This record gives sequence, C-alpha cells and structure tokens, in this order.
Amino acid sequence: VIVAVWFLFLRGGSSSDEDGGKHADKRTGKASIATRSAPDSIRSGAMRWSLDQDPQGPLQLEGQVLGPDNKGVGGAVVWLSSVPPRQVETDDDGSFKIDKLVPRSYTLTAEHDELIGGPVTYKLTSTSDPVVIRLSEGATVVATIVDESRAPIVGARVRAYDMGDRTMTTDTKGVATLKPVRPGYVAVQAVAEG
Repeated sequence: VIVAVWFLFLRGGSSSDEDGGKHADKRTGKASIATRSAPDSIRSGAMRWSLDQDPQGPLQLEGQVLGPDNKGVGGAVVWLSSVPPRQVETDDDGSFKIDKLVPRSYTLTAEHDELIGGPVTYKLTSTSDPVVIRLSEGATVVATIVDESRAPIVGARVRAYDMGDRTMTTDTKGVATLKPVRPGYVAVQAVAEG
C-alpha cells in the first residue's frame, strides 16, 4: 500500500513533470503548480484485484465425500478453489469428478444438509490418488444486521466467507441464520441497499 501511494501521489508526474510539477506561464511569467488527482477507479473505490483464470488442463480430479458414519454421501456439494471457483454434486456413493484441471494444489470443501467438510488441501498430479473429504456437524451463526441507529435492516444479504456464493436474507428483525459453517472464527459480510 505504501509503495502504491508513493507511486501514485508522491513520485510526481510523467516525464514532462521533471520540474516537480511547477510550470511557468510564458505570457505572465507567473509560476503555477500542477496538481494531480487520483484515478477515478481509486477515488470511487472500484479498483479490485483479480486473478487470471485457470487454463484448461489435461487432468481430472477424483474424490469421495464421506459422512460421520464413513459411508459415501450422495448429493453433497463440493467446491474447488480453481479460478473461477467450481462446484460439483456427488453421486449416490459420494464420488465426484472434476475435469480439465492443471496440475497444482487446490483447496476443497464440501457440505450436505447440516454437515460440512474441509478445507482439504490437495496436490493434483497425473499420479495423484483420489481425495477424501470427511463431513462432520457444522456450526450455526445467527447474525443480526442493524444500521447506524441500531434499527434492524430487512432484506440484507448476508454470507459467511466459507459458504461459497450462498447468501441468506435478513428477516423483519434483521436476523439471518447461516449454516452450516466450519466451527471456529467466522468472517461474515452483509450488504444492503444503500
């Protein structure tokens, strides 16, 4: 951040601003100082980092989701930390396949009803064994969303960072229930109109 601020604001202008931004009006002989403003994307807060999308690769990731009873769980949703993230649903025996991947390390999570599994870090190579994700009982987070005057906000979209793209909407009391989430520290984000 410090380097970005130095580069944008303190470093000065382009090569035409070698004199530190001071310019003389040839007609009046008065010196003026050129000012620079931040780009619109910085002033508006719209500047965002993005990652290059993963290229299509030759590899297929295979795995299985197991429940607390060590049996395969059908209908579980598995998320893969590719760019962009991908998700698949498991077959009846808990197995799943994700194709067209490049060899690298991925993080996988899974959930089914109130069970959650992962994150599992998995290095995919041409000789990798199938990955196993074990589900256990997830936690529940009850979030109350209020405005500056502490009045409840109705219809706010709330999500926990380990819930993927799924969001919950607050009720008339400003309350949203998020589940399942992994036990431990949970980061929660709420967005509302205005």
